[in-house]
Amino acid sequence: MEHPYDSPENQYELKAIVIHGGGAYGGHYHAYIRDELEEGQWGLKVPDKYAAEPKKEQKVVNLGLEKIMEENPVKRATRKAEEKQQELDRTVKETEFNFDECDFPLPYHNVGLRHGWFDFNDRAVTPIPLGKLQRQFGSLNESAYMLIYKRKNHIHKFADPKYIPQFWTESIVTQNVVSEQQREFYKQEEACVELVFQHASLFLFDDESMIKYKVDKGIEEQGFKLKVRMDSTVGAMEEKLFASLKERMKMEVHFDLVQVGEIYRHKSEYCQTLRLLSSLPVDKTLKDCKVEHLSTWIYAEKSAKEAEVIGRTVGEHNYPVELSLRFLGEDTVFHTYAGTTLAELKKMVYERTTFPEAQQSLFMVERGGGMLKIDKMYTDDQGKPMTLHGLKFGERTQLMLEVLDMG
Repeated sequence: MEHPYDSPENQYELKAIVIHGGGAYGGHYHAYIRDELEEGQWGLKVPDKYAAEPKKEQKVVNLGLEKIMEENPVKRATRKAEEKQQELDRTVKETEFNFDECDFPLPYHNVGLRHGWFDFNDRAVTPIPLGKLQRQFGSLNESAYMLIYKRKNHIHKFADPKYIPQFWTESIVTQNVVSEQQREFYKQEEACVELVFQHASLFLFDDESMIKYKVDKGIEEQGFKLKVRMDSTVGAMEEKLFASLKERMKMEVHFDLVQVGEIYRHKSEYCQTLRLLSSLPVDKTLKDCKVEHLSTWIYAEKSAKEAEVIGRTVGEHNYPVELSLRFLGEDTVFHTYAGTTLAELKKMVYERTTFPEAQQSLFMVERGGGMLKIDKMYTDDQGKPMTLHGLKFGERTQLMLEVLDMG
């Protein structure tokens, strides 16, 4: 008499495993799923022969004296335990098991189960060997939470279109069309970047030397965005930019008459000009020039004073610096850029204290609390003018001033 469980209708194969790592109050889920249709790229080499048992690997472990003391407080006061631990420190070994070429512990008839398993973990999808599946049953870090089985002969029926209901077929066709449209749209969008352009009138220029956001003007919502492809040349992007400026300013705009620079906003609200648009090769692509999505660019007419400041403050290491000058027990706070030379800094100190450069003895307060005398460091090792960046000034730096007696 045929056993009812022998019927194909009652035979199931493991399809997926939902895995949970963590505790009762939080954790993370991922899933092992078998690719029955072989649509993925598994990419792992299948061993010629699977081992019945996992490969054992010995790992030397230094338990440390503290561990023995914690495990058995009675030994805490015994010298013998200490001596024993000292001998074991370099000899204790822990056994680890490598399941990469180990067969599944339960019997199975479908040899196809040996491959095609993938670990779906957030965005990461990685192939896994069959033997590693058994590690998830009660391991220390995570365990199998749910097993999903599929009837063995179900795949053949479902794969044949004649077994798919008509209303499903229509829905699948519609969804495939929408998915393909979305995929094509995403592909086009992924190849583009949006650049933010803002006029200099939306910024503050302190003493005609510092660029700062007008926070009260809602700067993030002003200006305009220009959408361009990453494979466009800088020259093509410039043409598109100035066509947009011409339309917005209702006048003819020439590239030679406008200063455009990429800026970066620091936490202090002051901005750093990273580079000028005119410095980029016109035949290079935006991707070659590492132009980033939603990068901000400031522009001004070259006849305006703001354009001169934009050009003068450009530089990767020309970040804004807040200086706190302590003199006679009082602090004077002012701002400049890291590209400022020591000679220029001394002129700023003179403007705020009226003491000439010859009488100034400047010290920079270092992070550790020490003080570095800097008033004689006018040039670097290459003979170039020493800048605040060269002196390793941070975005906030404290200075101490001592007045030399010239008598």
